[in-house]
Amino acid sequence: MFCLFSEFATLCETPNHDPGYCVEIKSCTRLLSQLNNSNARSFLRDSMCGPENEDLSNPKVCCGRYTNYRNVSKNIASLDVLPKNCGTQKLTLKSRVVGGKEAELGEFPWMARILHKNRYNFKSFGCSGFLIHSKYVITAAHCVHDKFLEVRGKVYAVHLGEHNIETEVDCMHGICADPPQVSRVAKVIVHPDYNPNERSQYNDIAILYLKKGMKVTNFIRPICLLEDPSQKPHKYIVSGWGKTEQDRVSAVKMKVDLPYIEKENCKQSYKALGMELIESQTCAGGEAGKDSCNGDSGGPLMMTTNGTVWFAAGIVSYGIGCGMENWAGVYSDIPSFIPWIKTVIVETNLLNPKSLLIARRKGGKLIKKNNDTESA
Repeated sequence: MFCLFSEFATLCETPNHDPGYCVEIKSCTRLLSQLNNSNARSFLRDSMCGPENEDLSNPKVCCGRYTNYRNVSKNIASLDVLPKNCGTQKLTLKSRVVGGKEAELGEFPWMARILHKNRYNFKSFGCSGFLIHSKYVITAAHCVHDKFLEVRGKVYAVHLGEHNIETEVDCMHGICADPPQVSRVAKVIVHPDYNPNERSQYNDIAILYLKKGMKVTNFIRPICLLEDPSQKPHKYIVSGWGKTEQDRVSAVKMKVDLPYIEKENCKQSYKALGMELIESQTCAGGEAGKDSCNGDSGGPLMMTTNGTVWFAAGIVSYGIGCGMENWAGVYSDIPSFIPWIKTVIVETNLLNPKSLLIARRKGGKLIKKNNDTESA
C-alpha cells in the first residue's frame, strides 16, 4: 500500500523524521489502528499534515513506512530520566548461553529473572530482563505478552541479584553475595506497535514497572542504555540462565561473547526465509556454538567502550536454533527505542497523570509544573 501513495499524495516527514506520504488517515492502517491508543495521541496529533480547515472526521496524516512510532515530544526526549551511575560493576573480575562460561559473582548485576504465576497459583521463571532504573526492568515483549502466558501465567515479580538459582546464598572465591531482591510487578508495558503474530517480531520490547524500587548494591545495579547508534563494538556479551550446549537450562548465570556483524549481511540471511529486518532490529553472533538461547530472551545485548562502563545495545529477541553457524541472532535495537523508554518512565513515575503537568529541562533538573509548584 505504501508504494501506491506516491501516485496521489505529497511527500512529508513523520514525527520520527522518516519519509512518508500525506494521506487520509483511513488510508494509513498503521496510524488508523492507533486511534484508540491513548499513548499515541500526541504522535497522531503531530502526524497531521493537511490544511487547517480540513474535515477532522478524516484528517490527513503523514503515513510512514515503519510502524515503530515514537510517541514522545522533544522536551521529554531530552529529559535526564535515566540514572547517571549505571553500567558499573563493583567486584574485581578474575577473568543461556551456548558456548559460554560461568559469570563471576556480581558480574552483570543488572540481570533480572522474571517470575510468573498462573491461575493455579503455580509460580515459575520465564525470560530474563535487565534493570535500567530502580523501578524499571526491560525485557522482550514476546516474553510478557498475554498471548504467550496461557500456561506460564501472568508476570508476577522480578528477582535481581541472583547467580546460582539452586542455592540460597551465592558464594565464589571466598566472597558471598547479598540475598536477592524481589519486587512485585505493578504494570507490564508492552510496546504499542508489537504484534505477537508478526513473524519478524518488530518492536519486541516491554518495560516492567516495579512496585518497589531496587536498592543499589554491589550485586544489583542498573545498566546504561546505548543512545548513540554509531557506537559499534568489536564484540558483544550476552548473559543469562538459558540453555547451554548440553541443551539444559543453566543453574548459574552464564556469559558468552558474540562478534559484531554488519546488519546488511544478517538481513540477507533472514530475507531468504521471508523475514524482513527493519531499522529497529540489529544482529550479533553467527559463530558456531556461541549464542543466546531459550531462557535468555529479554536479556541485554551488552557492550563496553572503555572496559568499565557497560551499555545495553539490544534485547534478545529470536534466532534460528541456538548457536548455528552463519545464523546471527536478532535483537531489538535499544537506540531506536530510547524516546519510547523515556516516555514510559515519565508517564508512569515522574509525572502525575491526574493533573496537567508540563515537563521541561531547567538547570539539569526535571520541573513539574502543577499549580505553580516545582519539584526537582
